[in-house]
Amino acid sequence: RTAPLALGNDVVALMGKALRALAKIRALEGAAAKRPDDARGARALADGYLALQSWEAAAGALAKALDLDPGNAAGSHEALRNLLVYARVRQDRFTDAADAAETFERLFPTSAELPKVLSWRAVCLQRLERTAEAVGVWERIAKTWPDHPAAAGARESIQRAREGKPKQD
Repeated sequence: RTAPLALGNDVVALMGKALRALAKIRALEGAAAKRPDDARGARALADGYLALQSWEAAAGALAKALDLDPGNAAGSHEALRNLLVYARVRQDRFTDAADAAETFERLFPTSAELPKVLSWRAVCLQRLERTAEAVGVWERIAKTWPDHPAAAGARESIQRAREGKPKQD
């Protein structure tokens, strides 16, 4: 008879945690509205959205942080890459992840993170059985960034796809 009570306590604790996170988000949103030029505030808001797994809101806040502080681009690009692609891959949302990688490329066409993002896009396309598109993305990586670490993986993936072998994780 204690198991249902324990489960109820877990639910109450989880709800309390969610409400506290939501209150923190509301406070960060209020601060961002009062100080729209604050890059740190935008980044803190993005981190709060990430904690709630509110991917699109986090992407918007990260993009704003990047606009406000381009000098902090490396960390923000990496965070945005992780947000847009990895989070969705972990959820087996391959179509969303492929679309997210495309969005990243559109937003940040010169990012140093772009070859990695495109590589993830190709993996997602392959998992969606869109192999020809995946090969096209890998060929672009190998041609455009031949010395990037992602290029070696792209060349290997092209070979495996042409041989009809699945990608090795």
